[in-house]
Amino acid sequence: MKLYHNPRSRSTRPNWLLEEIGLDAERVSIDFAKGEQKSPEYLAINPLGQLPAFTEGEATITESLAICLYLADVHGPHLVPPPGPGRASYYRWMVYPVGTLEPRAMEVFHHKAGGDAEKLAEAKAKLDASVEVVADAFGEGPWVLGEQFTTADVMLGSTLMWLSMMGQIELPPVLQGWVGRIMQRPAWQRAFAASGG
Repeated sequence: MKLYHNPRSRSTRPNWLLEEIGLDAERVSIDFAKGEQKSPEYLAINPLGQLPAFTEGEATITESLAICLYLADVHGPHLVPPPGPGRASYYRWMVYPVGTLEPRAMEVFHHKAGGDAEKLAEAKAKLDASVEVVADAFGEGPWVLGEQFTTADVMLGSTLMWLSMMGQIELPPVLQGWVGRIMQRPAWQRAFAASGG
């Protein structure tokens, strides 16, 4: 079981999830500065040369969302709600970071670089609105789906913390409290320390 990892990539998501589940997977560090993601050895695992990648036996999985879904389904069923309405919300918040938050954040980055103030303001408003959707849906917590901490907290939490750290968003108070609880989790602390944070 191996996770191909660099702390400056989306591999932070499965890295944290491995700690939540308690799996002793080997972390294979990929050095971007040395171009290791483009080495023939790594391209045999992920032809796009992107991180993360995860292998277990004959299975090779790329894309952080796919890896987290796999890890939760196969090794962490306690991090997945049972079938029913809770599962529907779980799927929503698993996909929301990659389907909504990241594309809108990339629009902001693009327009910042391009220097178009009007388009930047529009992109920023769309990103802020997508964060407000999370805040409005949060409920009483303490976690995204209520009382149960799930893999959706990992996917959504890692994305919102990254956007906040990059200065792209300001977290509403309800999400600030949630991030504070995340940062108190021993698994998050182990993953953060191991990544050089």
